[in-house]
Amino acid sequence: MVVRADALVLFGATGDLARKKLFPALYRLAAAKRLGVPVVGVAFSDWDDAGLRACATGAVEAAGGGVDGPVLGELAGRLAMVSGDYRDPGTFAALARRLSRVGAARPVYYLAIPPGLFPVVVQGLARAGPGQAPGWWWRSRSAGTWPQPGNSTGCCTRCSRSGPSSASTTTWARRVQWLRGPRVVTRHG
Repeated sequence: MVVRADALVLFGATGDLARKKLFPALYRLAAAKRLGVPVVGVAFSDWDDAGLRACATGAVEAAGGGVDGPVLGELAGRLAMVSGDYRDPGTFAALARRLSRVGAARPVYYLAIPPGLFPVVVQGLARAGPGQAPGWWWRSRSAGTWPQPGNSTGCCTRCSRSGPSSASTTTWARRVQWLRGPRVVTRHG
């Protein structure tokens, strides 16, 4: 049986990595009819859904290569935003409500945040209760492509349904970070 994710949660949705790499990659997935899930952005900002959609639209347009209006509209329609501090349990409660509203039970969490914040986010998700931590975790050094299991520029690990214990959260977050790949891939140009 294949279990598929039913949402993408993008931590760091208002950052440079999201604007320069992730939103254009999500647009390409939508253009290839391979996105198929809601995308919930989480960031420390005062943005709402419209702000995230405007950012994504601008990022896709700035990436060049021609923009198909209906595809961009489809991507924008899938975007939702949760604003808040990663250290605030209310942020994760708001995320849980948003995921419930879009009918998501098996989200993919993409951490487009500094590695030092991994433990903070993992602990916040673990405290949020069942259905929040775990899921599929992705973190990529080279976010210009959608990461795949076994790809040296990406990682994938399936976490237990019970999530990490608070004692092991830091180790667990480091393991997720390490799984990006055994070697550093540098892209120039």
